[in-house]
Amino acid sequence: PHETRAEVTRALRLLRTKRETLPAKKHGNIPL
Repeated sequence: PHETRAEVTRALRLLRTKRETLPAKKHGNIPL
C-alpha cells in the first residue's frame, strides 16, 4: 500500500523535524 508508506514517511519526517528542533545533544544525530 503506497498510502501507508506515505503516511509512515510523513510521520518519520515530523519526528525528525521535532528531534532537530529539540536539543538532542545527548542522543546526537541519528541517521535514518
